Amino acid sequence: MHEFADRIIIGKIYPVDGSGKFAEAMAIRDGKILAVGTQKEAEEYKGPDTVAEQKSGMILPGFTEGHAHVTCASEMILGVALGHEDEPEGYLRRIEDWLKSNPGAEYVFGSGYDNGVFGPEGPTAKLLDTICRDLPAVLVASDHHSRWLNTKALQIAGICDTTPNPMNGEIVRDEAGHATGWLKETAMALANPAVPEISPAVYASAVEYYQRIALANGVTNVFEPLFDPLRDYSARAEGYRLLEQEEKLLLTARLGYSLEADDDFSTAFSKMKQIRDDLSACTKVQMTTAKFFVDGVVECHTAFLRGNYADAETCGGPMIGSERLNHDVLAAMEAGFDIHTHVIGDAAADMAIDAYVNAQDKLEARGRNDFRNALTHLQLVAPDAMDRMAKHGILGVVNPYWHYFSPVYFEELEKPYLGVERASEEYPMRSLLDAGIHLSQASDFPVTVPPRTLDSIHLMVNRAEPRVEDALPLNKAQCISLNEAIEIATIRGAEQLRLEHCKGSLEKGKDADFVVLSEDLFSLPVDQICSAEVNETYIGGTRCYSRI
Repeated sequence: MHEFADRIIIGKIYPVDGSGKFAEAMAIRDGKILAVGTQKEAEEYKGPDTVAEQKSGMILPGFTEGHAHVTCASEMILGVALGHEDEPEGYLRRIEDWLKSNPGAEYVFGSGYDNGVFGPEGPTAKLLDTICRDLPAVLVASDHHSRWLNTKALQIAGICDTTPNPMNGEIVRDEAGHATGWLKETAMALANPAVPEISPAVYASAVEYYQRIALANGVTNVFEPLFDPLRDYSARAEGYRLLEQEEKLLLTARLGYSLEADDDFSTAFSKMKQIRDDLSACTKVQMTTAKFFVDGVVECHTAFLRGNYADAETCGGPMIGSERLNHDVLAAMEAGFDIHTHVIGDAAADMAIDAYVNAQDKLEARGRNDFRNALTHLQLVAPDAMDRMAKHGILGVVNPYWHYFSPVYFEELEKPYLGVERASEEYPMRSLLDAGIHLSQASDFPVTVPPRTLDSIHLMVNRAEPRVEDALPLNKAQCISLNEAIEIATIRGAEQLRLEHCKGSLEKGKDADFVVLSEDLFSLPVDQICSAEVNETYIGGTRCYSRI
């Protein structure tokens, strides 16, 4: 005699269980899946109080977001969301509008501008001063690798023409040697005195802000690599803890602590372990991962390449030395943390792989072999590096939201910096899968806003901008199948977070986390995948979002 189900969900269910087949119904009790199969099989669990629900469209497991800076939603709560503009004046108008709506503001804070819009000199204090001279203004680039300050903020931060560049950072200067107001990489932290201190309560609100967006896009699990020049990671983690304590944290969240080259390792490592201990009683949020930066980004010439940039006699350079990286990665893994590393350039990928292999070999000799170490972004990665990733079980966390041809990015950033050949081969997908690498997907929120998961799936399959007629693909040879894309967004994401035992697919015994889509994706023309919508999102059998 079967136990009775609370509800039976009837519809076109794609369980992502490895069979490649659809199911007709799913029986759920106390947030867990009792059975998935035919309607007759599910109805064997029907009791007098069981509720049967018919769903149209398509049912999938909940999606996993593999890399999102969730608490950076504080920038949207506290300040101006700059979004994407085609010219600097568009950003100035947005800031002016925000100032008019916030007449009592004591500072201007926000994020989302694109460096490529400003030309070679980049964003300048002189430009910001035209609309905001009396208040300090600190704005964060969409890639979160540079900041744009006005003169008032430069003064408060104590940044002048003679301020030295920090390690792995640059205070951009004009031909006369004057600081322009553009701070790159670790130089961003110099602006901290002009940035407001943010409380755990605000970070809790930021998590809720992101959570609303995530649920509307079918995301039920998220990995946040904590990163910000403020390095206030304890406050951010406390925001999550407060939210769980109040029973408002619906997403399952896993956190990573960013260990940077200019950190005192022992101090930062101690803080990372303390956060893990502080969250140990939580069920929804855990600190599981150490996050490293090997390089920066192409547009700042800080991505580390195997060959020189197309526009400069430099290949960039690493943000951290090999000896330090090898030491830190091994120490973090010995302490039980997974590793998640930012790599943009092909030489950066080489360095990270070397560090992973060094640590994994040592730990394998001691009897450990379950590694979930990941490289994220992977804008450029060589075929021999892919083979090494596959051989050593290194995961790839890719950003399909960027895998399309954009005249602004390709023509103004990628082609001039990388050259046509490298730019045309950037952001591989098919090649990574063919090498045998397990991939998950990520938006790098708030780099991508909103992170619409169905756009990510569309882009994996088409590599052409969603909802743009006759959009040109970015290297169509790197397209993957719809089935592969769905796996990447579901079970592979769960594997990245070590959650595949309870999430990522719809199977007996797993959590009833699922998404109801408006359409069966397999019945749509591939170039129309992005037309589908998330109608409902369920976590533990409870509906947490409804569009209809």
